[in-house]
Amino acid sequence: MNKAILASMLTSMFMVLVLSTLNGDNAVIAPIIILLVASVGMTSSTLAVIMQTAGVTGLFISPFSPPMVTIMELTGMTYPQVLLYASLPVCVPLWIITYLNAKRVQKLTAGIHDYPEGTALSVDDFQASPDAKRATGFFSVAMLLVVAYGIVFKLGVAHAITVITVAVLAVGFGARFKASKIIDLFMKGCAQYFWIFMLFILMDPFLSFIQLSGAFDALMEIGTPLIEGGGKIGLAMLASAIGTFGVQGAAVAQAVMMDTVFHPLVEATGLSMKVWALVILIGSQMTSFRSNVLCGCSGTTIVNTTFVRSRKQAWQTRCGPLGIHSAVVELHQGAPMEIGGVLWSCLGSPLMAPFLPHHYGITEIAPAFLEGNDSCEDRSAFWSLRKLTTLAMTDIPQYFPVVTAEWEKLEKKAFSMKAIVEQEAASRYEDDPDQARGLLTDFAGTLDFEALKAAKLLEDTLHRRIAGNLYRHFAKENLEW
Repeated sequence: MNKAILASMLTSMFMVLVLSTLNGDNAVIAPIIILLVASVGMTSSTLAVIMQTAGVTGLFISPFSPPMVTIMELTGMTYPQVLLYASLPVCVPLWIITYLNAKRVQKLTAGIHDYPEGTALSVDDFQASPDAKRATGFFSVAMLLVVAYGIVFKLGVAHAITVITVAVLAVGFGARFKASKIIDLFMKGCAQYFWIFMLFILMDPFLSFIQLSGAFDALMEIGTPLIEGGGKIGLAMLASAIGTFGVQGAAVAQAVMMDTVFHPLVEATGLSMKVWALVILIGSQMTSFRSNVLCGCSGTTIVNTTFVRSRKQAWQTRCGPLGIHSAVVELHQGAPMEIGGVLWSCLGSPLMAPFLPHHYGITEIAPAFLEGNDSCEDRSAFWSLRKLTTLAMTDIPQYFPVVTAEWEKLEKKAFSMKAIVEQEAASRYEDDPDQARGLLTDFAGTLDFEALKAAKLLEDTLHRRIAGNLYRHFAKENLEW
């Protein structure tokens, strides 16, 4: 498993380094790497952690990636200088953390988020075809040449387009594909990420609007005492914090915005460009770790993971007891939307309520899950789970594990049954779509009913324990109040 984690980290990082895009490169290797890691028992959650965190470090060390080129242009430093003083100080800790966290996630999710049976590829007697060997050789040689050419002649981010084009041609001709097939496959891949392209285009005017509104100037006024009192260190801390928490958008736009706002102070305080390069990298890139709106969604789709949940971690970082609804979307390429689209829905706080799968193809939802208003009603699933949360909140250390254990058991059952139900629904879908939808509806309804039944039993259990604890607390000698 340790070798599989390291190999996955290196593969994701190298592909991002070469092609200079995180989501696209992970999408390229996902169909291959999933089959391989599944054979050694790696869970989808573990692979999601690796491809997001190790993959993003490839952007930090790639000579053609937009973040690196932008930092070089803003600071006037060369690629080796940025690599030495900014990229590696960030990447080395990230590599260590990724490896340790991947092992931790693997331990937590083994047997829960395993890939479905049949996913693993047996490599004991694997023999690559001549076309595959030739395509791999062409790709390796082409990448070495084109990357070396870009570094020697100090080409910018536009060279990434050349790298991608050369990679496509090298693999296509190495595999002896016809030109028409190469173009079709290339355009099909591009189409899947057109929405990201449009998102990045729109980020710049939005950030410009924020700048014109004076919001960043107001932040500067608030932070001026910190800079005056802290000097260079205060400036570096403030700029990093505002970049990470105050600005959210495309990394390049964030980097430019940070430099526009703070560069006069950088010159006034005499802050070294080496330090400023590190500050820009942290401020513009750590946002993706603070908020995984974009990368998290892509990771969910690419590595076919449902969710990584440690309720203890959720309590400490990003979940509260007053949540109303949480959801994780699971998508499967190549499957009908009715079967391949799954909403893992949590009605209530993720701390105290289960995630239940509801396929896009279901025709109805259990009535109890449609009830909910400001009146506490027994027939409402929301209020059943809310009452359970309220009881558990009376003593988190004691009652939290009781509730968590029950929901994790139900979620594990749902995950294992889901693959079987989807396989059966897929076999019926072409001949009788309505029958397939009915099967998915019955599956969702059964789990919803089990969740309500378990919630009631848990509520009764907590009532008995709370009553017993209150009795022991107030009882005196001879059981007198």
